[in-house]
Amino acid sequence: SPRRLPVASGGRLTYHRDMAEPDETAERLTAHRPDRYAEVLESAAPHRAAHGCALVTPTAAQARELAVVVRATRATYVLELGAGLGYAALHMVSAFGYTGRLDAVEGDPVHATIMEEHVRRVALEERIRVQGAAAIDVVSALSGPYDLLVIHPGSGDVTAIYEDLLRLLRTNGSLVALA
Repeated sequence: SPRRLPVASGGRLTYHRDMAEPDETAERLTAHRPDRYAEVLESAAPHRAAHGCALVTPTAAQARELAVVVRATRATYVLELGAGLGYAALHMVSAFGYTGRLDAVEGDPVHATIMEEHVRRVALEERIRVQGAAAIDVVSALSGPYDLLVIHPGSGDVTAIYEDLLRLLRTNGSLVALA
């Protein structure tokens, strides 16, 4: 079973799971549920082959786990770094309810353009704003405060912008860094 690490956060104890390790229970629970964004996930492998990139896309279970984090934390303003083609962003926005906004930062301009197309296709352009630039070039200009920060693999070295990330995170906000 996946290793769970207790972490003190905002005066409460939370558990973080290494999402790089597959969670068999989550995979089993989500395997039989329809995924309204499946075409985005399915487009990742052909894109990697055609574009020759090392795009890392979360699994269906991981994207749904991020949606659960959005619901559990009652996040309505999310910053996502290394958003890829937008698969996780679409799941997180679907967990907002009636209000909410997600700012997605994707360093690869080709990925950012494809993500914008996916967002338009499902009519969520009012709720998802895509920034097609490296996180280090964008984060200092953002204002926040964000309820949730999600950092995906491939979003670059965030140590240089760590102070800006903390500034953008609201008090008692949550940060999820995927390995």
